[in-house]
Amino acid sequence: MYEPIVRASDNPTVKVIPATKALSHVERQSRKLRVCAYGRVSTDHEEQQTSFEAQRSYYTDKIQNNPEWDFVGFYSDEGITGTSVKKRIGFMAMIEQCKARKIDLILTKSISRFSRNTLDSIEYVRMLKRLGIGVVFEKESINTLESSSELLFTVLSALAQEEINSMSKNISFGHRERARQGKVVYHYDNWYGYKKGVNGKPEIVPEEAKIVEKIFAMYLSGDSIHVIAKELNDIEDAVQSKGNKWSPGSIRRILINEKYCGNVLSQKTFTVDPISKVTMNNNGQLPQYLAQGVHDAIITEQTFNIAQLELARRNDLKKQIAEAAKPTIYSSLYALSEKLHCSKCNTAYKRKTWKNRDGSSRYVWICINRADNGKKSCDSPAIDEYRIHNALVKALNAYSSPSETLSEMIARNVQSALVKGNKGSNPHALRSQIDQLQKAFSDLIELSVKAQNSNMFDSKFKSLSEEITKKKLELEEIEKSQLQNDEIDAKLEFMKTHLLTLPTEITEYDDKLVRQTIKHISIDEEYLKITFISGSETTVKMEKRKI
Repeated sequence: MYEPIVRASDNPTVKVIPATKALSHVERQSRKLRVCAYGRVSTDHEEQQTSFEAQRSYYTDKIQNNPEWDFVGFYSDEGITGTSVKKRIGFMAMIEQCKARKIDLILTKSISRFSRNTLDSIEYVRMLKRLGIGVVFEKESINTLESSSELLFTVLSALAQEEINSMSKNISFGHRERARQGKVVYHYDNWYGYKKGVNGKPEIVPEEAKIVEKIFAMYLSGDSIHVIAKELNDIEDAVQSKGNKWSPGSIRRILINEKYCGNVLSQKTFTVDPISKVTMNNNGQLPQYLAQGVHDAIITEQTFNIAQLELARRNDLKKQIAEAAKPTIYSSLYALSEKLHCSKCNTAYKRKTWKNRDGSSRYVWICINRADNGKKSCDSPAIDEYRIHNALVKALNAYSSPSETLSEMIARNVQSALVKGNKGSNPHALRSQIDQLQKAFSDLIELSVKAQNSNMFDSKFKSLSEEITKKKLELEEIEKSQLQNDEIDAKLEFMKTHLLTLPTEITEYDDKLVRQTIKHISIDEEYLKITFISGSETTVKMEKRKI
């Protein structure tokens, strides 16, 4: 067995070796501490700018007047929120310098100036601490290099975050109350057609207003948003603000903007939480406030409402076609994309460019099912575009009467399609009947109370209740029909005002005219079966293909 030189003692002695330096996470050596400061203001208001300059001056003097410190810069962010550090360029530049070991200590006014997001605060403070870099928060008297600072810092950071949550709720409440009272805040930066007037109210820009009117007129007369954008880009005076070109997105934004009819809808979106700043569309989660007639309008409210109905109609149609045409991308550039369907599989047709043997090109329309899945799925043939166009010209000429212009024919077509029934119903008489029934119901209640036995009246109660419900539903349908007819009248008036006077006879294919008059086209071998918007139908034979 091995014999140790010295055996372990049951009562070992402990010798204390005194410290010769103060505990510090900063390797000072023989140099001064490299100290910087960080300042931030959350708005661009003049009073905040004064505070910002005061912070800069205060910390610059404080660091330069300390003989043990070297001033290495004042990092700052102006007009930037403190809820997220990612958007704060000055803050991130300071962090990069810390990672490069060019800073030993950071001075800042308070935790809320550093960050109001608790997780961000703790994450960056701990990262800096691992690098041996301290942060001094003057208001809270915290130096993060001190061992006792961690708990206090975490608590105070949470309080700072809660403060911004509370502030955000107060701001949102203020916005809602102003909206409820009809007090509107306007943003003019990207608002085409208006500028800020001398009285602070929106002022119409005449040249741009004409373009807005043109957009609504073209859309309601059958043009797609792609066609509108293309046409406006060809007009020299129709350039958007900042020289941007028109796109389908910019056209759609104008068509759905209620401000063009003098109204303002508040709370279209809402912020999920003030830290992430994630916003969502308000689809009924919160109330909305529509302030009507708060500024001069470029278009009428009726025109705007008709445009919304047309947008909804086209969107529904687009969804149906896109669903049937998966995975092909749907395009509304051509009227036939939404009208033309295969009689064999009921799939939409799409436009393709084919090469001829001699190297020339031609346009054809082909069933999407056939194009994507082959002849086994559908054996319908591809049809040359000119054959379809010529057949439609023939059908439209046959559909219009010799004595009317095409504009009149379109108006007749729309009117006959949309005007509803209920001609024999009288809303005034129905309201009178409902009043009488409700009075009879009240009298029956009084009678049953006096009789002290309501059971004997149960069947009468039920009968009266059912009759009142029936009459109310009938009245509701009539009122809806009247509202729809008002919209139809407005659309017809709009068409008379904005549609160009067209000739009595069509000589060439017109995409816009097809949109205005035809609901559905079914291709069956050599025939087109056409359903007009009015509901009437016709079948026309296509000419033979040119060899």
